[in-house]
Amino acid sequence: AQESENGYYYFYCGDRQGRMLLRSKAYQARATTLSRMKTALRLAGHAEHYTAKKKGKKHYFQLVNRSGQEMA
Repeated sequence: AQESENGYYYFYCGDRQGRMLLRSKAYQARATTLSRMKTALRLAGHAEHYTAKKKGKKHYFQLVNRSGQEMA
């Protein structure tokens, strides 16, 4: 999806109930976004690709690739 406000591209992955499970960082090019989405979907099924994060009182997970780069 492209955000009309800033022109950047993002991808979202949800469960069957429509709850958002993953949201990507912003990408400038659609092709890069699609490539990163394919990689994220491949990595998402492996627990070792998640890092636990905390922001204030909220806890969340971040999907990372083998080099530790944030994917979603």
